[in-house]
Amino acid sequence: MLKTGCEWLNDYLIINPTELQKLEVCQTPAKLKDAATFLVKAGEAEAKAGNIEKAIAIFKTAFKWNPQLTKFDPQQKAEAERLVIDANRFVEEKKIKEAIAAYNQAQKLDPKVVSDANAWDVLCWQGSLYGSAKEVMFACEKAVNLAPNDGNVRSRRGLARALTGDYKGAITDFEAYIAQTDDTKSKAQVQEGVKALRAGNNPFTESELNKLRGK
Repeated sequence: MLKTGCEWLNDYLIINPTELQKLEVCQTPAKLKDAATFLVKAGEAEAKAGNIEKAIAIFKTAFKWNPQLTKFDPQQKAEAERLVIDANRFVEEKKIKEAIAAYNQAQKLDPKVVSDANAWDVLCWQGSLYGSAKEVMFACEKAVNLAPNDGNVRSRRGLARALTGDYKGAITDFEAYIAQTDDTKSKAQVQEGVKALRAGNNPFTESELNKLRGK
């Protein structure tokens, strides 16, 4: 009866590994191995919530369940997640240099710690708005590489490119945005910007940047 119950819960327990931890009777080597990846995600969530010691313990269990997981140090992985939290806070506080340093340090500990385009996109945007377009260009590139078909992501790299003098690249990015957006007002504004860039002029004056900053 217990075996049958475990079989019924098989898929659920694999994607909910913390429940599998509680049900030792349902644990099999194959199931633990499949659940290990999901347990890593649970550890990442704990680390992002600031529960570093708990995250470390979860990472260790995940590696025990599946030693073939990509090699990582539980302490370093948890610390990398904590640094990303710090970096995100720095971005919100417009402390761009501190954010870049935290992201770089996090990636040294875990190269895959930031895997979604949004985090890089936000850093790209805030850095460009607040005088650090050159310094955040790497983040703009990462965002586009992760979301190459997202017109909004392309437009934010376009801003960074325009501010660093790469008008040709900026035009390409803005045209990608224009082709995708349904916002007629925004499209018209960006088209005007492209026209200025084609004429060799940077439309992003301090006054225009203040508008983008919401000031």
